[in-house]
Amino acid sequence: MGLLVVGDMAVDVLVTPDEDLREVGYTEGSVLLTPGGSGFNLARAGRENGFSPVSLVCGLGDPRSFPARFLAEELQSLGIELISDKNTVEQTGAVFVGYLPDGSRAMVAAPNANRNALTEHTVAVANTARAPFVLVSGYMLFRASTREGTLEIMHRAAARGARVALDIVPHSVNRWLRLEELRSLLGPVDFLAGEHKTFAAFGAPPELLLDDVRGVLMHTLGDRYHVHTRSGIVQGDFPRPSDATQRRGLTDRLLVSTLREHFISL
Repeated sequence: MGLLVVGDMAVDVLVTPDEDLREVGYTEGSVLLTPGGSGFNLARAGRENGFSPVSLVCGLGDPRSFPARFLAEELQSLGIELISDKNTVEQTGAVFVGYLPDGSRAMVAAPNANRNALTEHTVAVANTARAPFVLVSGYMLFRASTREGTLEIMHRAAARGARVALDIVPHSVNRWLRLEELRSLLGPVDFLAGEHKTFAAFGAPPELLLDDVRGVLMHTLGDRYHVHTRSGIVQGDFPRPSDATQRRGLTDRLLVSTLREHFISL
């Protein structure tokens, strides 16, 4: 089962201080440089769940730079095909994630090359993948600069009979996208996924969205998820690890494993 992912890829800098920086100003802790971005996390989860081949459509910075080489080598080691035009001007995306002792989190993202519009060449190469499953990170669809190319990939995939899943991220997308606009983009989508708070902010219960898609995965900040289909609801649990590196990409892994379990039969 081949999988094509359209989404961001970035270098994540994960910081876990030993003390609350707001109180002490300086402290030691752990700093980890790791591949990240919603697209990368979804593609890696695809490999972990047995999808093959797996391809990732994304924006990547100067291929000669350390961040781009770091990410490209990680994809190669995982057996994930990279579909991205060479860009020697933009920097590779980066995300700073700080985990505080009280369990809260602070994030600052620099999308950089991920903001670049998908070129005709990138879209054409993506469509030659012919994967039966296409998984789209909402960043690529909701960002104006990447929307057109992403929609073209989605519509072409749906036209040839592929199943298309959309992850509604970022979680605050309701601030600049109305429910009517969201629903207008769901034509090629079979499976929709997102946090409970995201659906609530849109005022879009899964029952409403089942008029547009075949299935909806809704997960909470706790350990529960619900798969809504036109024939019923499936409930389940997923582990929420305390380790920072395991928390990154957790919901992406949930989405792909749920897709593997339920989406194929929808």
